[in-house]
Amino acid sequence: MEVKIIAHTAMSSEVNQTEIKKFAGLNAGVCYMPATWEELESQTDEKILARAETNLISQHHSVFDHYSVNLLLKDVPKFIAMLLNNQKLFATSEKSARYTKMKLQPEEQVIYDKWYQIFLDLIDDKYPSDKYCNCAYWGMNEKANKRKREKLAQENARYLTSIFTPTTMTHTLNIRQLNYVYRYLEDITKLPNPTKLQSKAIPYIQEFLNSIDSRLIIDKLDASSKSSKLKFWDTREYQPCKIYGDIFQTHYLASFAELAQAQRHRTLNYTIKELDTPQYYIPPIIRDKQDLVKEYLADMKSLENNIPQATLVQVFESGTMDDFILKMKERKCSYAQLEINDITQNTLQEYCAVLGEQLHPMTKYMQSYLNGSRCTFVDYKCPAPCGFKEGVIGNRII
Repeated sequence: MEVKIIAHTAMSSEVNQTEIKKFAGLNAGVCYMPATWEELESQTDEKILARAETNLISQHHSVFDHYSVNLLLKDVPKFIAMLLNNQKLFATSEKSARYTKMKLQPEEQVIYDKWYQIFLDLIDDKYPSDKYCNCAYWGMNEKANKRKREKLAQENARYLTSIFTPTTMTHTLNIRQLNYVYRYLEDITKLPNPTKLQSKAIPYIQEFLNSIDSRLIIDKLDASSKSSKLKFWDTREYQPCKIYGDIFQTHYLASFAELAQAQRHRTLNYTIKELDTPQYYIPPIIRDKQDLVKEYLADMKSLENNIPQATLVQVFESGTMDDFILKMKERKCSYAQLEINDITQNTLQEYCAVLGEQLHPMTKYMQSYLNGSRCTFVDYKCPAPCGFKEGVIGNRII
């Protein structure tokens, strides 16, 4: 695993703590600025740095948000990416397991290759190329059509890959957030009674922490006085109720692959609880084929210790109605991952039912989203119509 600084807020060409603190100290000075920014810059380094130290001690850390770091993470486990992407205040670009082939362990590779071919054959049978060759979703020529089918086969076969499969990503966050996340992850490595998933993750977390450039970790830049923790594992000892209104709170079973997609909606909040007994997401295209389901689950069982991406967890999702509508405009689409598309539709159906019972004034408006993919929404104009009827009306199985 490698974590490399590829860019940063530049006051000098080199990353060093003095420059980071100086930039924070300058921004802190704006709050009490006598005249201009230029006058702040003319102050002595000693005065600027003293101001930054005062902010560190008082835990008024927001001035450190102004300094950003762009990281390149190579051969980082997918699960570490999920931990990072579940925190707020970041930008990320990650190699896609939906569209690219990942680096797998030998025993995984054999099973992945087998299911890749099974899914490819099922796709060809269910959606024959001669019938869908003039559909933008499938590709308007033979080469594009073939590549689309291969990508869909990859999307389904990746459910058998481990959540610790190495990936590559760029990740941008401010220096305060980086320090907070660093210490949140440190706390996970010190848990006295870690869960099964945490136990598996701890060696990878420790390797990630060891890979962080020490110049980026600043003493006293943490949230210890607030007892703040990593926002991933749900620690509530009760089952929260579902709430649907101007704000909402819900929960459902979803795979790690689906959760990774959902985390991209940074205005929504996600936490998880592990299941006592492993369960797995079964792609709809094989659900009515009992022999394949049996074989699929047997292969999942053989890979159980690797924690496949199909492993189900209880996902807790919360946010505002407006932000859920924005999620629908991303995920109710033929091009979206099928699992998150279906979960979003199921959540919407529950949402509308409760709003109707409450006689909520937004009931009719929310019901207008029930009729299919986002291209059917009255307040959305699709920039690239797919022409895939089953996707538009919402009954595709791939």
